[in-house]
Amino acid sequence: MAETAYIVDQLLVGLHQQKDINSPIIKVLSTGTKVEIIRHEGDFAEIRELTADKIGWVDASYLMLGKPAKLQLAELQDKIKDLESQQSIQAAQTIKAENEEKVKKLNKQIEDLKQNLSSEKLKAGELEAKISQQEKKLAKIEAKDDDNRIAELEKQNSELQSQLNVTRQEKPELITPSGNQLPLMQLLSFLKEKPVQILLGILILAAFLFGRHWEDRKNRRKHGGFRI
Repeated sequence: MAETAYIVDQLLVGLHQQKDINSPIIKVLSTGTKVEIIRHEGDFAEIRELTADKIGWVDASYLMLGKPAKLQLAELQDKIKDLESQQSIQAAQTIKAENEEKVKKLNKQIEDLKQNLSSEKLKAGELEAKISQQEKKLAKIEAKDDDNRIAELEKQNSELQSQLNVTRQEKPELITPSGNQLPLMQLLSFLKEKPVQILLGILILAAFLFGRHWEDRKNRRKHGGFRI
């Protein structure tokens, strides 16, 4: 069975026709060339060069069973390149996986923010609806209070009008047939005699005027500020 051997770490080795270094050279073999040893005879070995399938003789000292350092270095460099390439691929895959995880987290954060925003918008809508309801209730209460106040004032005005009419009937001398005021002396004398009645009459008159003013204000409010 033929052995596998390599040309040693020498630049060039001649493959001779005969087992003589002075015989014609069939081919020049470079360092690391893989050959098969057919047989050994003395210091020579008959070999087959596998690439071109050439058979010849070489000095056996140029053959080695192990791979020469140059070839081992080249293979080692190739392995290093392969490892670097694999490491680069693994690093790229690791970075890609990390980036994908970051993207997932960011997408989740975005979705959470969207949900929170929707929830806040819903709460804001509910709050606005409650505020609107409260405003409507307040407006009804204010309107009811205004109506109650107006009714109360109208009642007071009516009572004062009745009291004023009674006072006029009891003291007709306060007004002349023509509707003019009494002479000054008579008026002063009456004020001295009836101060309470006079004060009551003033209060009744003031209440009457206030009632008229309030009713006018109410009418203007109903008609957009215009007096009807």
